[in-house]
Amino acid sequence: SIYIGQWTNGTGYFKSIDSKTMDKFWSFELPGFGGVSNMTPFYENNIVYFGTVYGPTGSKNGFFALDAHTGQEIWRQEGINTYSADMSGDRIFGVNGQRVWALDKQTGDLLWITRGQGGHSESNLVYYEDYVYWAHGGGLHIFDAETGQLLHVEPPPNGSFFWLVTAGKGRIFAQSNRHLYAFAPWGHTEPLE
Repeated sequence: SIYIGQWTNGTGYFKSIDSKTMDKFWSFELPGFGGVSNMTPFYENNIVYFGTVYGPTGSKNGFFALDAHTGQEIWRQEGINTYSADMSGDRIFGVNGQRVWALDKQTGDLLWITRGQGGHSESNLVYYEDYVYWAHGGGLHIFDAETGQLLHVEPPPNGSFFWLVTAGKGRIFAQSNRHLYAFAPWGHTEPLE
């Protein structure tokens, strides 16, 4: 299956489509909600997860878990925009522009929501080894993944700004408008290999 978001005549839809025939398996309508976020939906254990953002004036936003085979809603968390999200273990982490949040993956319960420093940012975030890294234009924000506490903001070098972040090989990679930087993960004290 291919999972896609669509906005038609003022209503958002999330759909499952056969990757070979392009026939629709099911469609989940989002009346009163914004459109499906630009984030890549998550698929795990026959559940697909996605968020909404934007929409006409007065529309709601939220994050949803659906049965991947039937499109039946498992849970929803209303009141949060989703510009970017990451999933690890039993949590889903997301950014709504000025705040970073965590949901329980099984229930959709909001575990925490924390304001970052600076203004609005639609940049992505990534989870890595107990921390959430947000590539906010005003600095690389580092949050405790368990509590949501903002631990540190690494200012962007040379008057630039961060716009993308990813993690791997024991490093945090942050792209600014000028360079790609590699940082040791938060709390790392040993030399990097």
